[in-house]
Amino acid sequence: MINRLKTYITFLLCLVMLNTNAGNAFKKYVVDLYGHLISINFNADFFSSRDKILDELSITNLLKAFEEQDNDSLIKQLDKYSAQFKMDDIAYLLMLNKVADEVYDEESTDLKTLFKYGLLKEKGYDVILGYGTHSLTLYGYLNLKVLNVLYIQKNNKTYTDLSFKQNAEPLTEREFTAGNSSGGGRSFNINEHSPPLFNAKKSKRSYHFEYDAYQYFVNSSINQSLVEYYHDLPDIEFNSIYLNYGLSAGTRAELVKQLQEYTKGMYTAKAVDFILCFTQYAFDYKKDADAIGKEKFSFPEEVLANPYSDCEDKSVLFAYLVKEVLGIHSIALFYKSQEHLNVAVPSTAKNDINFTYNSVGYTVCEPSGLGLRPGEFANDVRTASIIQW
Repeated sequence: MINRLKTYITFLLCLVMLNTNAGNAFKKYVVDLYGHLISINFNADFFSSRDKILDELSITNLLKAFEEQDNDSLIKQLDKYSAQFKMDDIAYLLMLNKVADEVYDEESTDLKTLFKYGLLKEKGYDVILGYGTHSLTLYGYLNLKVLNVLYIQKNNKTYTDLSFKQNAEPLTEREFTAGNSSGGGRSFNINEHSPPLFNAKKSKRSYHFEYDAYQYFVNSSINQSLVEYYHDLPDIEFNSIYLNYGLSAGTRAELVKQLQEYTKGMYTAKAVDFILCFTQYAFDYKKDADAIGKEKFSFPEEVLANPYSDCEDKSVLFAYLVKEVLGIHSIALFYKSQEHLNVAVPSTAKNDINFTYNSVGYTVCEPSGLGLRPGEFANDVRTASIIQW
């Protein structure tokens, strides 16, 4: 009887230990998603104790271990947050980066890459895994053009390095092909009309400039969560997305209202000049290479938050403000040889017209040229390419 009781107690203890271990397999990770704290429950043990990944066999074994997991729960958790914040595919990818950084330590770069590859494959994305002597690279088929990053070609498609590392040296790699792992699935798309709904962090800025011998002060709140998100975005080819995203609702309401008050009663040309002066003097100029060490087109909310702006940044902000404050739709002028950008606004005053495009007369405005009034500019507009936005 005593022996049976001992056996029964031992059996119960084993069950408790098994249940405890099973419970410990899943760990709660709290991820800072641009100020929003999101919780992810995930079992990462099958990756965390592995050696550095160097060959196809080790990749195959790790992916097999990953696929044998029940990843539906993890995907559902990520999809829930994706829906909550209205993320597109690029925002989803950036969220996945933050999850991988939280789950795996700084030294586990290959494990992070393999984790993202396995999950994105299960999600149905068109991704390719490259491996070499020292590292793994995750490539994806994007429905947008990203500048200054690594690409590979396969099946008449261009696959982009999803780390978005700028100006990286080309790598000697092989494609991981076990289990027919690549060459299919959906592309990564971006919502070109509105950003995700990140809004947990706020900041305040005050801007000062002088116009017609009067001192003006403009105060604005800034959606710092969006600014941080924009900083993580890759350098997207210059197009209408920069104007489409504009300012967050709170920032727009505050800034646009003040500028409308200041320009109330001004005739259109003077109001354009006023906003031009604001973008010239309220934001310090510095080239991106000198300010942040790389080229990066900025969204209007970023321009308000950044300590420095270059010609593209000021042009985007100016074009957005004349549209929102004055209802004027502009075009951009790109001077390739000078690597310069400025803006042209439609004009009905014959003396103010610098050139005609599609039967409309335009006046050139130089948002990065201190003291240059509408119609004053340094570059030959005949050499410029026109960008519609």
